[in-house]
Amino acid sequence: MDPRLSDLPGILGLPQADIEVIRTGGPAVTQDVLSELVVSTRALNHTCCGFTTFTGGDLNVELSGLTGDSSPAPMRLFSYKNPEEKTRNQMKIVRSHPWIAKEIPVRGFVFDVATGLISEVQGVSQDAAA
Repeated sequence: MDPRLSDLPGILGLPQADIEVIRTGGPAVTQDVLSELVVSTRALNHTCCGFTTFTGGDLNVELSGLTGDSSPAPMRLFSYKNPEEKTRNQMKIVRSHPWIAKEIPVRGFVFDVATGLISEVQGVSQDAAA
């Protein structure tokens, strides 16, 4: 969702035609995202993400209190603390999906807001299951 990632061809050094982007808050691999990832297997994450600043439970309580309406709670809000670990876990979810061919590489990256650089997250084999 972060607009600072709009120039992905420049950031990744890849042609625009080689990049498929699915932007989600969190970022979270939901069932909707998994259906999109059947043919697209790249995930992107970044440091200093707002989703690292709260827990879903805490935000549900805060928003219920602020608005006086708790009817949407509990709302699933995909918070996390560690961008690398979050990316690795999401990659495992993608890698284990039966409709994503095992020969298709699943890669995840973390965008460092302070430096403007991205780093690839390692640690998920192409055969890994969640």
